[in-house]
Amino acid sequence: MKNKKQFLKYLLVCFIGVLSIMLGYFTGSLLTSKFFTIDKYAGINKEDLLEDVSNIYYEGKTPDQLSATDTFIVALHILHSQQTYIRNSNGELETSLGVKQYIHNRSGKMGDMHFMEVSTYSSIIKNAGRFNYKIGEDIRYQNGTPSDITLDSVQWKDEYGDYTYDEYTELLGRRPEYESTYIISSKTLNSATPCTKNNNLYTYTIELNPMLATISYLNEISFVSDIEKSSINFTKVIVEFTVDENFVLISQKNQEVYTVKYSGIPVTISSVYNITFSY
Repeated sequence: MKNKKQFLKYLLVCFIGVLSIMLGYFTGSLLTSKFFTIDKYAGINKEDLLEDVSNIYYEGKTPDQLSATDTFIVALHILHSQQTYIRNSNGELETSLGVKQYIHNRSGKMGDMHFMEVSTYSSIIKNAGRFNYKIGEDIRYQNGTPSDITLDSVQWKDEYGDYTYDEYTELLGRRPEYESTYIISSKTLNSATPCTKNNNLYTYTIELNPMLATISYLNEISFVSDIEKSSINFTKVIVEFTVDENFVLISQKNQEVYTVKYSGIPVTISSVYNITFSY
């Protein structure tokens, strides 16, 4: 179990990336005190923030006839229903201390098999992990070491293990095959730009409530950094996404800003993820 937990931390490091930089930067330091903190999420049920695609009537409509959040919910549903797809994400993160980190993530589906490969690369930390599984079954994982900012540079090790689907889901805060870090719905939306259309492609830009939209995302950060959720504060989450006339996701861009505290020192983390989809 110890080895499983260590690998999961490596894997989640690749999702969050920059938090591991800070752990390395402050090696040996004590974490912020966990006493006298207030749970700002008390009384908030993340299930109440979700919206069911079955309540969205999109058949025979085009994306510009739906709201921004409804369009994304439909597009995510259609993505998950595909027999084959690949989601490719390239991220660049920077801390207020001037440290940069690069995250390369590939995930997707081949029939009933799901997979994910992710690497995190900086001058301080270099880690990679990949796993594959069927929904509800144990996750098979392997780790490696990248020599550059892309997954193509990873040297995979002959080290394998398993993690149960339920255990991983609980720690991640969402089902591993769910291809959205944020909760996107009308209940987590702050604002949206009008839909723009170009060559039968439809683009929306939405600004999310940084507290509500990241309620699941915090599980990853909290687990990796071993700090209370109350010490993590998102201040900006912006998502730009493009779909075709059939609500098929073409591309996505996520921008986020949040702060954490290490040894009482506030650190601001800014990141941009550029994502493409292929089928």
